[in-house]
Amino acid sequence: YGDVTVTRDNLRVGRENLPIASLDPDWVRMLASKASPDLLERVTTAGGVPEIAEAELRKLDSGRLVGGAYASTLGTDTVTLRLRAGGRVAVPSGDRAGLLSALLTALGG
Repeated sequence: YGDVTVTRDNLRVGRENLPIASLDPDWVRMLASKASPDLLERVTTAGGVPEIAEAELRKLDSGRLVGGAYASTLGTDTVTLRLRAGGRVAVPSGDRAGLLSALLTALGG
């Protein structure tokens, strides 16, 4: 349930696929800029950290957990991703910075 694979076209979590095009790229860049100094430098070099409205950042809804599991496993974090069509999803990850780096690459950033 917790296997995560990022390709150019899809984010696969467990048995569920999300098209990369469905993810909000500004949100991914903002999360990446906070995940590690290396990703902050990468985002800054690629055009800067996008500004996200404070109200959007304060929302507590992390969305549904993707992948088919009922909860994230012990020792993993969840990364909340905003979707272009609205709403959010939570992706379990043992490597937050690695997941966000792969998503940046898939999104062309």
